[in-house]
Amino acid sequence: MVAALQWAEVAKGVLAIAQVVAIVGGTLWAYFKFVRGRTFAERIEASVDANAFHRDGISSLRIRVSLTNTGASAVQLKPDVKKVRVCPAAIGDTIPSGLPLWDREHFVLSPVLEHHAWIEAQETIRDEVLVTVDDRDVLAFEVELLVGSEKRKRWSAKTIVPAVDLEETKGAGRCDARRWKSCGLRRSRRS
Repeated sequence: MVAALQWAEVAKGVLAIAQVVAIVGGTLWAYFKFVRGRTFAERIEASVDANAFHRDGISSLRIRVSLTNTGASAVQLKPDVKKVRVCPAAIGDTIPSGLPLWDREHFVLSPVLEHHAWIEAQETIRDEVLVTVDDRDVLAFEVELLVGSEKRKRWSAKTIVPAVDLEETKGAGRCDARRWKSCGLRRSRRS
């Protein structure tokens, strides 16, 4: 009977130790899974902006990209997933709802952010590229930024740029004080 009581006390002690280990282990798991995992999660805000222009018979897009790390830790960028893709939409290619069909087979791919291997927490990095395009019979271009991290996360941003006609750009930049209204501008009161 004495031996049975000793075993009961030992079993209670082992049970108490197991409960303490389970509670501490569960607390640590919850902390690393939910609190720390969310705090140090990779968070990137991507943006892209583009302008079309035509000069001496060559059409080009000036593309500006920006990445902002809004997280609390550095993000390692994957070198082969830092690209800008430019897809044209032909003037006659639209679906019945009036939306353009982007030509995903004939696109231009340009690397960006080549001098950046990572982004520190709360840092913003920017880059610009110049892409020449064939704008014959093209309504607009879809410009998409694609960025990936070493942890297999991906971010993207898109913008649409209308194609530029040569006739539209002939008079650009030639407004003088006498023709402000014809250029769609207003004179400031100081001038």
